[in-house]
Amino acid sequence: MQKRLFRIFLLMSMAPVAVALLLQWPLTDRYIDVLDSEGLNASLESSLELARGIVAAELDVLRADLGGAAPSAPSARQRLDDGSFAELPAGIADSLSTRLPPDGDYEGRVSLSREDWLVVARETESGRRLLAKRLDPELADGIRTVTTGGSRLRQIRLYYRNLQRLTTLALLLGLGLSLMVVASLLSGRMSRQISRPLLSLAEGTRKVAAGDLGHRVDVDAPDELGELVGAFNRMTGELERSKEELVRAERIAAWQGVARRLAHEIKNPLTPITLAMHRIEKRSRDPETSDAVRTVLEEAGNLKRLADEFSLYARLPEPEPETIRLRTLVRDVVDLYVDPDRIEVVWREGGDEGVVVADPGMIRQLAANLVKNAVAAMGRGGHLFLGLERDDAETRLIVEDDGPGLPEPVEQVFAPYFTTRASGTGLGLASSRKTAVDHGGRLDAENREQGGARFILGLPRRDA
Repeated sequence: MQKRLFRIFLLMSMAPVAVALLLQWPLTDRYIDVLDSEGLNASLESSLELARGIVAAELDVLRADLGGAAPSAPSARQRLDDGSFAELPAGIADSLSTRLPPDGDYEGRVSLSREDWLVVARETESGRRLLAKRLDPELADGIRTVTTGGSRLRQIRLYYRNLQRLTTLALLLGLGLSLMVVASLLSGRMSRQISRPLLSLAEGTRKVAAGDLGHRVDVDAPDELGELVGAFNRMTGELERSKEELVRAERIAAWQGVARRLAHEIKNPLTPITLAMHRIEKRSRDPETSDAVRTVLEEAGNLKRLADEFSLYARLPEPEPETIRLRTLVRDVVDLYVDPDRIEVVWREGGDEGVVVADPGMIRQLAANLVKNAVAAMGRGGHLFLGLERDDAETRLIVEDDGPGLPEPVEQVFAPYFTTRASGTGLGLASSRKTAVDHGGRLDAENREQGGARFILGLPRRDA
């Protein structure tokens, strides 16, 4: 992924480089054209032409003078500024001769160490004849300056042209490399931001597929990826809760089958035992026998009551839902089962009435089980805390007490036939959870940090 992102960023970054090249290159040529302007070139050429004209005029004079010289005149002469002639000093004649071609005619300017000379040389039958004139120093300096300036201008043009283009290329190359580094960093960062959540989601999907419904993806992800991670975690949470509810439903169904068989096995012998005890009671006049018979009949009644509870648990009725208000229903249950002289009832703040659609009889029995268990747990006295909450998904009834709390693990209190009281059957909380599940809700329990137990009944929210 990082390679693809890098190529995308690189292509995007090269676009401004190409635009800069298209704009900068003509601008560089425009700067160079300033040195090639017609005015500058014309001025330079005019100066050179003027210098050339002066030199050519002087050479014409020397050429004419050399042609009209008498044969007896010295072979090396110089023309003075006043138009007269004099023999050229031997040292200067030798210096000029060494700078001329060894043979043949010559016309032009010759520079010695400190002076410039105009020289015309001709080959004749009697030997080489030479006529020279010392060039005016100011004119020589002017010609030298113009000639040197023209040469330097041409060098500057070439150097500046190459410099400008090399600078432009170097600038664009540096910009391109900088953008490549930025593209690499950005692509790496975005790749990590995108690929890490995706890899975590893929790993989470594999774990969930393998049965680990408790797995959650814990990774920071931006924007839509963060929403995707959140949706995945919510989905696994819902799957986990669905699995738990399914396991609970299967466990309840299994216990219902056990309860059905137990109720049948208990009730079968109870009827003949009860009838036999009544016959003995009618025929016997012995007080001890009568006491024993009453004891047997009392215990048979307890067994029948237990068998009836087993039967009820084995065939809980189907809910017949209607609109109810949990706050009103729970207040009625509290008034029925709570002694205000021993237990103080505290309603948590909140004005919600807890409007739900449920079977009022079944929910009343569920609430009664929770309230009776809380009262029994507090023994001689305590506080019963009640509250109603709701969110977008469910309405919750919360029942708390400040008793000794629940045995660990807490989940075992919902197992059928589990009880901590000598007179309990262990079916109340199991039946209550079955009622909550049948209504599409849940019933959970936990121990409070400050001591005591907390039960949470959650029912699907349906506004009346």
